[in-house]
Amino acid sequence: MIQTFIKTMTSAVSRLSFGLAALSIWLMVCCILAQIFGRALGYSIVGADEVATFAMVALIFLGLAHTHSQHNHIRVELVIGRLSSKAACVFDIAAHLTAVAFVAYFTWQVAAMAQHSAESGARTTGLLSLPLALVQSLIWIGSAMYALQLILSMIMLVTKAEPPLAAHDLTEQEF
Repeated sequence: MIQTFIKTMTSAVSRLSFGLAALSIWLMVCCILAQIFGRALGYSIVGADEVATFAMVALIFLGLAHTHSQHNHIRVELVIGRLSSKAACVFDIAAHLTAVAFVAYFTWQVAAMAQHSAESGARTTGLLSLPLALVQSLIWIGSAMYALQLILSMIMLVTKAEPPLAAHDLTEQEF
């Protein structure tokens, strides 16, 4: 029962992460294309490069949770590949705990920085002069989704609903 709930939550967080990252990449593409066509017609689109840069940041952070759910983060398995299944699972849980601690701390610090930026009225230095808290919020929201995805993945490992990935699961991908 809890495994079904965890799988549903994992899927929901993954879809949300994917959707937000997809919106970010489309925004980035639209800004770049507007700049290209604008220059061809003799116009400069004010702030298009700035928005494209912020969209790139959003793409990276908002896509972390989906990337994790698809097992597409880089894994180095020099040690874990030589361990027994049970030892590999323990090692994987320890790695997840470490990642959760790091990502949760990072999220907390970026959220605090965004709150401080909002309170102080800090703005970006570009032509658009956007509120800095807006850009920083994209980072902590993406990091929070990634932390949640890591926690859900760790619960799946602990409840034995998902075995740790073997080295060959990741090396035989078709491109």
